[in-house]
Amino acid sequence: MPAGIPATAGLKAGSAPAAQKESAGRTVRPSRRREGKVCHVSEALEALFACLGRPRQGRLNMLWRQWDELLGEDLALLGRPLGQKDGVLCIGADDAAALQELALRGDEILEKVNAFMQEDFFREVSARLTQGRIDLSGL
Repeated sequence: MPAGIPATAGLKAGSAPAAQKESAGRTVRPSRRREGKVCHVSEALEALFACLGRPRQGRLNMLWRQWDELLGEDLALLGRPLGQKDGVLCIGADDAAALQELALRGDEILEKVNAFMQEDFFREVSARLTQGRIDLSGL
């Protein structure tokens, strides 16, 4: 239901919402009519996460999925995203040489991911050896 329209809009006075009617112990939900507006799934996910109080989560999920295109082949091959916490982007490298290259190019990575996030979301990049961790770009 579009924002700003009460869930009970369109009901007759005195009738109960269909979601409150129960049938054999189950809640029956009203069918949803198409509003005629088509949007990209990423927009729908961003709207969903915003409603859930996590507006940036949808953008982060897109970052993980678009990691290769965003960073370019040379950087993407060096490290894979492992996660983020408190403004720190954690990237995993397979070996020490890649780890050192990621550390040297941290500012470049930070600039690209913050531009993608459309804000200064990350304040630093932390590179570490993957040691069998699964990266987020494949999820």
